[in-house]
Order: sequence, then structure tokens, then C-alpha cells
Amino acid sequence: MAVGIAARIRKVDATSYGDGGLCRARHAWEDSARPCVRQERVWPFIRSGRILANSSGCRLIAVDYRRAPEHPFPAPLEDCWDALRAVAGESGNDPLIIAGDSAGGNMAAVCAPRARDRGGPALALQVLVCPVVDHDMANASYREHGSGPDLFLTAEDMAWFWNHYVPEPAARSAREVSPLRARG
Repeated sequence: MAVGIAARIRKVDATSYGDGGLCRARHAWEDSARPCVRQERVWPFIRSGRILANSSGCRLIAVDYRRAPEHPFPAPLEDCWDALRAVAGESGNDPLIIAGDSAGGNMAAVCAPRARDRGGPALALQVLVCPVVDHDMANASYREHGSGPDLFLTAEDMAWFWNHYVPEPAARSAREVSPLRARG
């Protein structure tokens, strides 16, 4: 299908089983599309969601998960997990893909092994684009590329996000916070 053809978008609610109530999400799909979950905030969804839905032939759901500082870990993760389970419950036997970028990549990187360890939902594919998968900001990448006038996101910005997402530094090494550290 050509990328220029606009997918239909509608707002839906995915039931949340945690303390967050309903988790808002957006769907984009063509009539013959298969399910695909994309864990990211809704604002970039309008453009990238349509492109992904149209070019992949997948139904795409963008999760508007709660964010820090108002809602620190584990609230955003639980919203994504609940949305993944809700979508899986409606997808029948179609393949399910989880994807995310940046902080959404962190959520996708955590939800995939969580699904494996908890007996489902079954995932056909995981796609991570520039995921935040470790809290360690003392590595070479941050030292060499963490500051500069042309950066969209600096090491200082990332420290701010980490300080609000998981305020307690000792908790940041947990498997569901820094999935790069997970074993097994």
C-alpha cells in the first residue's frame, strides 16, 4: 500500500488493570491490517503512525501512557502492559508486534520479556528505535555525545528524565527500569 494513503484514525480506550483507570490510545489501520502495538506517546502518532500503518499493513495502536513527573515508574509501564494485554485480547490469531522509540522503546523492551515470563501475550516481533534501555550515564556514549549546541536531547536532559521517572537512583538498575541489565 502506498505511504501517501491516509489510514483512518479513531480514539479508543484500553482497559487498565492498575490504578490508572483507562489508558488512552489511538488506532490507525486499513481494513485488512493485522495488529501492531507501538508504545509511544500519542503526539507523534499522527504522522509516524499513519506512515507505519500504511506502509506495513498493520493495525497500529499508540499508547498515551501516563508520564513522570506526575506519574513515576511503574505507572507508565503498567499503562503499556495493560494496553498490550487489551489489544492482544482483541487480536485473535493475528501476529502481535510491540514497538517503541525512546522512552516507548524502554516500555517495549520491558513488555516483551514480561509477556514471555507471564505466559503471554505471544509476540511475533519486537521493534526498538533509539530505546532508552539503561540508566548508566557514565558510559562512553554520554561522555562523547551527551552535550553540544546541535543536540535535540542532552545528557543533562536525560538526567532530568531519569530523576523524575525513577527518583530513587538505587532502583534504576531493576530489570523493568533498565532492561539492558536483565538476564534470561
